[in-house]
Amino acid sequence: MRQGTPNVKITYLVFALLFLTLHSTSSAQEFDFVIQKMRLLISVNHDDHIFQRCSATSRTPMLSPDTPWSDTATLNISSCDIGRLGIYIRSPDYPKDPRAELMIDIKFLSSYLDNLVMCSIPWNITYRLPTQRHFSSLPGCSTKTVQLVDNAVYMNHIFYFKIYDWEENAIIIV
Repeated sequence: MRQGTPNVKITYLVFALLFLTLHSTSSAQEFDFVIQKMRLLISVNHDDHIFQRCSATSRTPMLSPDTPWSDTATLNISSCDIGRLGIYIRSPDYPKDPRAELMIDIKFLSSYLDNLVMCSIPWNITYRLPTQRHFSSLPGCSTKTVQLVDNAVYMNHIFYFKIYDWEENAIIIV
């Protein structure tokens, strides 16, 4: 090694340490939000075309996401339906939808239906800005089920689920 020429390895090491030090002190902290509890509006519309029509909307208590099915409370939607409600939060499927940070999967076990009622709400952890006259700012989903009641009687069941309120905690991503 010649006198007066710096060692190349030491120079690269110094530059790498300097870069890492500057980068770690100047980078902004990133936050992620964890949904602790959520409240929904549930609207039900049952119509059997012969006997009666029942429409009702109820607000749920604050529910914890990802609660085991056996631990969920039974909800009474006026006199129209009774059942268990489960809320499950997941990341959107790949490729990620830019309109949704989270997917809220909702499962409702209706007392009138043989099968589970399910739908998913794409959600950005905020209310939506209404863009049309009949557009709600509450993010939600709906589903319709037709079930045979008697030999010739079919009953329509329409369910609307909307996110009404939530509690969240911000955590710092390291």
